[in-house]
Amino acid sequence: MNASCAAMGVIVLLAFQLFLPDPVRPLPSLSLLMMTSVGAALFYFGIRFVAYWAIWRKISGNYRQKGGRCLGANGELPKNAFMVVFMAPLAAFGVMYLILADPSGALGPGWWVAIAVVTGIAFRDLRAAWHVLFLDQARWLKETSRGLDILRPVVGDS
Repeated sequence: MNASCAAMGVIVLLAFQLFLPDPVRPLPSLSLLMMTSVGAALFYFGIRFVAYWAIWRKISGNYRQKGGRCLGANGELPKNAFMVVFMAPLAAFGVMYLILADPSGALGPGWWVAIAVVTGIAFRDLRAAWHVLFLDQARWLKETSRGLDILRPVVGDS
């Protein structure tokens, strides 16, 4: 999984090299490019965390006790809510790019590094979203250290 994410980042950087082989302005320092990559990763995971937390708070308050326990009590979310968590960081990065990018359309090295980092991280989420997309609406998902646990809560009164 990590190799495929790194490969996606390298592909984006190779596209930068192919489409802009002779930069018009000098390249920024390596420390600035490293801070850009760390900032892009923090932005992505920060948006993902805020989206997950906000949706989880709403969901855990809406679903009361069923089958002896509260739905959402252990961090699980319904399928559609989890899809929003997967897509929110990518959409937020697109909006940020539209707001902050150079109006001339020329991407600088910092933007290419940020795009490579976000693409590499988002690749994992997009693959998981593709698999989750075809589940029925009654499924709930929980992210664990092993991956995604797909749950089907017991509906009805006990």
